[in-house]
Amino acid sequence: RQAIIYLFGYQLTRLDKVQAIHLTKGKTNRQYLSELASLNLRAIVERTMVAFEDVFFGDLPLERTVFENCWNDLEMFHQYTSLSH
Repeated sequence: RQAIIYLFGYQLTRLDKVQAIHLTKGKTNRQYLSELASLNLRAIVERTMVAFEDVFFGDLPLERTVFENCWNDLEMFHQYTSLSH
């Protein structure tokens, strides 16, 4: 549960750091998704976002395989965000 919360928070802060999104109080997660120009990057972030929302807002259990899929996307996430510099 905590791991997906931290992972999604990390993704948002990195995206803000590389100026792929602009973190602003009051923006929704879907608004952040719409800011992403790269469809590949958007798919990665969306997968993590859905898992985060299920856990955080829906209080649903997080399946291990769902988290592992999000975690396994991290290397590709780093590649896409390093190109954004």
